[in-house]
Amino acid sequence: GTGKTYLIQKIREYCYLMKMKVGITAMTGCAAYLINGNTLHSWAGIGLGEESVSELVKQIKKSRYAKQRWKNTRVLVIDEISMMDKNLFEKMEEISRIMRGNSRMWGGLQICVLGDMCQLPPCGSEFCFESRKWDDTFKNVVDMKKIVRQKDKIFCKCLNEIRFGIV
Repeated sequence: GTGKTYLIQKIREYCYLMKMKVGITAMTGCAAYLINGNTLHSWAGIGLGEESVSELVKQIKKSRYAKQRWKNTRVLVIDEISMMDKNLFEKMEEISRIMRGNSRMWGGLQICVLGDMCQLPPCGSEFCFESRKWDDTFKNVVDMKKIVRQKDKIFCKCLNEIRFGIV
């Protein structure tokens, strides 16, 4: 309840005003629905994303729409980032450089991730922030601490304690 969805909407509006193509994605279908976006896997054209980078690139290149998204998007928003594992994070970064023909991190694509690292972790793998590419990708971090969805201070305190495992 800190305003993540609101912030995503403002990013979308800003990109639209600046005539910048933006990809609004999330790690699950439910989360994507709530932000009026797509799953990251669908946006990227990678299916489950379990294949090697070279196989995934071949798969993407077969889809005219996926190729265009990779080439034309300037900003990629990924919600519920805590659910992305280290392996997928590193694959996506490499795919981005290949598809965009650019050797910079993420092929020069601006990445904006949102999520709560105290929530759902990735299934059976390391967290994406454990990747060596994490610190090279993100220079600015904003910690949204103010709860705006709930007004009851005692309930907010309780929610924060639960987030951090304080019983």
